[in-house]
Amino acid sequence: PEAMRRRLQDIHKWLRRLRDLEIPVIAAVDGPAAGAGFSLALAADFVLASERASFCMSFAKVGLLPDMGSLYALPRAVGMMLAKELMFTGRRLEVIDAKRRGIVHAIHPTDRLGEEARRFARRFVAAPQEALALMKRALNRTFESSYDTLLDLECQAQALASAVPYYAEAVDAFLNGKPARFDWDRDSEA
Repeated sequence: PEAMRRRLQDIHKWLRRLRDLEIPVIAAVDGPAAGAGFSLALAADFVLASERASFCMSFAKVGLLPDMGSLYALPRAVGMMLAKELMFTGRRLEVIDAKRRGIVHAIHPTDRLGEEARRFARRFVAAPQEALALMKRALNRTFESSYDTLLDLECQAQALASAVPYYAEAVDAFLNGKPARFDWDRDSEA
């Protein structure tokens, strides 16, 4: 038991660092993501998947409980009832259903998944990095914080974001009819 505890504690340190990255974390799943693989995908901010991907909380099949943060992440992603079903039964979730349930952001042909994941990541290059980092930090605290705490966090984060040159440049561009440096819809066509 002690070896398993130490192993998980080491993994948890890594998962915390992954969660605290100030940039979007993108997972590309090409095939079955079972057990820890599914848990790792849930640690990402976005999950892109191939047509042959599937997701399974297989822990019950081997007499373990879900780990690598999935007890935290899966109920928040899909709701408590579906999380219990997936965890208690070890039922496999096909990629189409995973997308419908909000686990998967986009499905791509298997031979294009890597290229599409890189393309998706590149779209964030022009994004306001400071604002994304602040958003991610606030969103990661949403379910543990009260409404008032989040309003206070919003005030602090917005003050920091508005002090960055990106904000002044974006307002100036808008007022002068110039295109925004970051436009997700426009950039999707690139």
